[in-house]
Amino acid sequence: GPDPKINTIVTCGVSYDSDLEEVNRIALEVAHDVINSSNFAVKTEAPWFGYDKFGDSNVEFWIYLQARDRIGSFMLTSDLIKSLHARFAEEAIEINYPVRKIISGDLDLANLEGPKPAI
Repeated sequence: GPDPKINTIVTCGVSYDSDLEEVNRIALEVAHDVINSSNFAVKTEAPWFGYDKFGDSNVEFWIYLQARDRIGSFMLTSDLIKSLHARFAEEAIEINYPVRKIISGDLDLANLEGPKPAI
């Protein structure tokens, strides 16, 4: 029958202040640990890592793993996310929340440039 193995990709992002080589190394270490300890992973398929986007708040990356089957892909994804989150916290690697700059203070709202009321 058909091969039940399925590719699994987990995406994440880290702060622009991060050491990207260190993030790469740590993420692959975590991925290898998850593969070695999981019953859902294809043990003969090494994980892959790559950066793919300068996001609004983070430099975004992906990690590729292979799961034994579809159900296993969900479990493997969950395990990798939990493990990455814990390890990044240990290593003080920051995953930013989206940031919006809000300007407040003594604004003279009456004199701001903008549409003028009709006369």
